[in-house]
Amino acid sequence: MSAAFHQARQAARRWFDPTLALAIATLGTYEALSEHPRGGIAPNVAIAAAFGALVLQRRSWSGPALGAGWAAVAVLQSAVFATTDQASVGWLTFVLVVFAVGRYAPRRPALIGLGLMVVGMEGVYLCAPSHIAGDLFFPQVIGCVIWLAGRTLRGRARMTEQLHELAAQAQERVAAEAAQAQAAERRRLAQEMHDVIAHSLSVIVVQAGGARRILSTDPARAIEAAALIERTGREALGELRHLLGVLGPSLDASGSRRSAPTLDQLDGLIASARAAGLNAELTREDDGVPVPAGIDLAAYRILQEALTNALRHAGAVDVAVTVRSEAGSVALEVVNAAGTAGPASLGSSGHGLVGMTERAHLYHGSLEAGPIPGGGYRVAATLRAEREEAAA
Repeated sequence: MSAAFHQARQAARRWFDPTLALAIATLGTYEALSEHPRGGIAPNVAIAAAFGALVLQRRSWSGPALGAGWAAVAVLQSAVFATTDQASVGWLTFVLVVFAVGRYAPRRPALIGLGLMVVGMEGVYLCAPSHIAGDLFFPQVIGCVIWLAGRTLRGRARMTEQLHELAAQAQERVAAEAAQAQAAERRRLAQEMHDVIAHSLSVIVVQAGGARRILSTDPARAIEAAALIERTGREALGELRHLLGVLGPSLDASGSRRSAPTLDQLDGLIASARAAGLNAELTREDDGVPVPAGIDLAAYRILQEALTNALRHAGAVDVAVTVRSEAGSVALEVVNAAGTAGPASLGSSGHGLVGMTERAHLYHGSLEAGPIPGGGYRVAATLRAEREEAAA
């Protein structure tokens, strides 16, 4: 419906000036036929047509051209009619043209056009056989007011265009920054998944070597090692499906390789949150099914980011953290009370909702974040294991 309305509006704009010009010419012709002016009907019909042409071209002609055109036709009309009582079409055209000069012409051409129309009014005044001072003064004042109205609308239109341009530029900048943040987060996720896969392959290699050595002496333990190899391999295959690229090694300040955090380290994360000022309480429900390493890492990072956001935006407030693990999938919820902003950080990735959303979507999940009634904020995420990962 909006498209149809837009098309109808464009069509109305396209036909407005031609319709208005035809109405002006028709009114002038009616005056010429009904008043029997001096000079005959034909010249006055031609004058009416000239006024109509001025209205038709009022958006496209320059300010001086419109001003000079109206002045010439109006003086000629006044000389032919010899009375202002029969020149209503001329004054109606004056209103439309002087507004167009102010509205559509640049400043200097608009001033020139206004000056020419003022001179034209003086010519009309002098050609009239009987006139008083008000016949000149009041039309000039009204003309200047209408011209100023046109200038005001022009200024507002230009300001609106500039605001739209600035808004478009700002939107482009925001989109570019979001794309950069998303790309950086994807690179970070890829590096972390690289760590997970490297760990899984290391486990496979170690267990395979051990199973080979004890296969003949302790078959039961060899079978357990084989089962662990199978489970670890399935997890690694699941991570490979999500791998986005390979980056250089991630090092800590001492030059050693950082190990990826997991949900088993939640107690340490909660302790860090409390040390930073949050009154954090952890509730955890676990069905005992192993969580794939990638989901384990993503869940930890989401919780870390949510706690950091709570600390940054609410300060030292109560925070309830709930973690539920079921069939290899994880559901998270972080709810904080309202408060004042705090300066501390828990070592988050720094990309807020962008990073958390990316992590959730990467593992077939979702993330919801927003204020809650009565004040405070809630972050809830679900990360789902693929069927074959969970089956391991």
